[in-house]
Amino acid sequence: MKSILLFLLLLTSICFAITNEEEARILFARALEAWYGGDVLTARENMSKALSGLIYITDIPEFWFFTSKLDIDIGAVEKALEDLKTILVIAPTKDEAVSLVKEIETFSMPLAESTPTLSQEVLRIDGFKNGVEYFYSPISPIALGRNIYIADKINGRLIEYGTSGYTVYKLGFKPESMVSHAFKQIYIAGEDKLAVFDPANGKTQIIHSGFIRPILAGFDRLGRLWGADVDRIFCFESGKLKFFDLDEFYSIQDIEVGLKGIWILDIFKNRIVLLDFNLKKILEMPAYGAWCFELTVFDEPFVLKDNAIFLISKDNLIEVGKFSEHYITMEYNYPFLITADFKAHSVHIFPFKGKEPLVVKIDSLSFEQDKAVLSVRVENIFADPIPIIGEMVQVREGGGPVFFELSLGHRAVAWSNVEKDSFKKVLPTLKRSGSYAVVLKDTKELKRTDVVSLRGKNVRIFIPDVPNEEVLLSGGFGYFKSNFEMFQPVWNVRFTRTRPIPSDIVPVKFEVRLAQEIFSDTVYYTKGMLQK
Repeated sequence: MKSILLFLLLLTSICFAITNEEEARILFARALEAWYGGDVLTARENMSKALSGLIYITDIPEFWFFTSKLDIDIGAVEKALEDLKTILVIAPTKDEAVSLVKEIETFSMPLAESTPTLSQEVLRIDGFKNGVEYFYSPISPIALGRNIYIADKINGRLIEYGTSGYTVYKLGFKPESMVSHAFKQIYIAGEDKLAVFDPANGKTQIIHSGFIRPILAGFDRLGRLWGADVDRIFCFESGKLKFFDLDEFYSIQDIEVGLKGIWILDIFKNRIVLLDFNLKKILEMPAYGAWCFELTVFDEPFVLKDNAIFLISKDNLIEVGKFSEHYITMEYNYPFLITADFKAHSVHIFPFKGKEPLVVKIDSLSFEQDKAVLSVRVENIFADPIPIIGEMVQVREGGGPVFFELSLGHRAVAWSNVEKDSFKKVLPTLKRSGSYAVVLKDTKELKRTDVVSLRGKNVRIFIPDVPNEEVLLSGGFGYFKSNFEMFQPVWNVRFTRTRPIPSDIVPVKFEVRLAQEIFSDTVYYTKGMLQK
């Protein structure tokens, strides 16, 4: 049926052509420039004119793919999905179209939890290298951007491991627990202290002391850092730390913060308990003797036990992966599971994700002399940034791979309070390459397909009440009271343009490969854009 539809469209284009192939390319270029400038309505109008006439056969997949992106921006998600599926009839290997179809189908349907699968190790970091000791007792390894940070408890040090090797920082105390904030800073708890480390200057600042045994859970989407100290929970917000006494006694061995609330491992009663953000118990399940746990992207607890990973339910354990080595501790920085081997003084990294897609978005393309510059987001389905480890990224220009430089940057998020009726009008006009947080009184008018448009334009929704799935999938949250400072990690990609350019319309693709899956996005530039 799609093949017949495509034939009829091509026949109509030939018989009733308004523009020729070169004029269509000019309209495509105008649409690109309007889109990059934030005027999606003008861009869509130009593409309508371009598609009404003759198009080079080789241009058809690119014209339709770009038009689908425009339709998503203006809220016509269902139409975009149909067009993308038609593209795949003539270009079944166009993986950026496959990625976008999977994204639309995931966000448009009721959320279905996907069981993660443990894949083969992608990176091992040794504490001893060429006779040099970099770390002895790896604790709480975490990923920040492209780097791995490892706390060395015995030696009171923090080790940074990246593409250039090892860097060692002296902390002045023995670290126990670490979390990162927006890939920008690292918060470290140990002994009686809470400190913040800035990778940009290598400096550590003590921000609180007087704890007994602090451990960190992480940040919620309102910018609050949660943690525990023996039997109490604390929250660090706007430079102030506040303790909370709980309704019953817990001996807190481990703690995590998720989208549903605060999860704690009570070692005394061998249980994992979920508390809401008012710290009221809403769920309890057995811990099965585990000493540490993590949460999947869907807020499902899992434990490390007997060299295997188990999802926890109320009734039993579900094994989802097994290790050949003996690991005692683990940290989960989606989509990577990071384990520590005390005996071998090493850290090991494994992909650990389900069938849910990664979301790749190229927000902008610009030029600096002979360089092309991309601004890219790589996120999970809930719009949280993911680290890039090893050789999981490739950039293609005109279909061919290019050598590129990849660096991490941060955008300040712009806040806006709008009425829901005007929000639908404002969304198409938002300029690309921005980061936006919009506060709505309610989300009654918000549809599941709107999530696709929100993610495309990088808009997070915040509401004062309990968040629904649409809000969470946008990257936003509930319980909102007032604006707060928020930064979004973005990847800056630079590469030298091919000379001469491969064609009048040049596709540029950013591609993420993980555990035999490919997730990508494509944008374009033209000869005319280079001449301006």
